Amino acid sequence: MLAGPGAGKTYYLIERIRFLIEEHNFDPARICAFTFTNKAAGEIKHRLEDRL
Repeated sequence: MLAGPGAGKTYYLIERIRFLIEEHNFDPARICAFTFTNKAAGEIKHRLEDRL
C-alpha cells in the first residue's frame, strides 16, 4: 500500500535523519536520501536546516 498526501512521509524522513545526526553522531555528508522531485529535496533540505 502506498502512503498518500499528508501521511507524514517527509516528516518521518527528516526526523530519522535528525536522529542519526544528533543522537548517533552520523556525519551529515554520509547520509543519502532520495526523493522523486527536486522540489521535495529542497523542502527536506530547508526543514532539516531549521531542525538542526
